[in-house]
Amino acid sequence: MALSLEYDTAMFPTQLSSFKVSTRVQLGAGLLLIVALLVKVWLRIEITDYGYELARQRQQMIELDRTERSLHFDLNSLTKRDKLESLARPLGLRPTEPSQVWKVS
Repeated sequence: MALSLEYDTAMFPTQLSSFKVSTRVQLGAGLLLIVALLVKVWLRIEITDYGYELARQRQQMIELDRTERSLHFDLNSLTKRDKLESLARPLGLRPTEPSQVWKVS
């Protein structure tokens, strides 16, 4: 059984000029191509915008982390007993007496 590589010339014309495409099909294909290109450009712009937004959010997160560390440091330094006493003395404050402390349950 031999395989024949011959083809029917009626199904596959040898000249491109004999293959005619209607104007509607050409316009439709052109319009489809333009729409596809516009969608591609729009998606590229959206991706770029999201990239810039992500970079801004990352920078804001870094700044917030830095602020949080600074606030924790300030809180730790200001709640130390000797620091509180040194800040309270110029204001005329003194440590409480045991009789001044009330326990609330």
